Amino acid sequence: MDVVAMLDEILSPVDAKYGWYNSKLNTHVTFILLYDRATEYSDDEETGAVNTVQIDVWSKDDYEAMQKKNDIKKLMKDTDFGYIDGRDFYEDDTKIYHKALRYQILDSED
Repeated sequence: MDVVAMLDEILSPVDAKYGWYNSKLNTHVTFILLYDRATEYSDDEETGAVNTVQIDVWSKDDYEAMQKKNDIKKLMKDTDFGYIDGRDFYEDDTKIYHKALRYQILDSED
């Protein structure tokens, strides 16, 4: 399963970039694969894994960041990704609002 390709497609309306950050832009969206963890084995071979991803909204404007966060939640709602949690931060050192959303997807051989 190519999780990055899946997110590229799902998040294309918000122009999300994998692992990319540009402090010169007012508002933008990034995502990363946090980890994948084996969940199933058969004959000592991994047959299933759970992939955890984080989608981040970075913005100098809290209103714009919240709008993007809501857009992302709508885009992700009807996918195979399950919502884990989300947090809102304000990065004091850079004066940037940071909205972080975490999702998981199961990758298994059926």
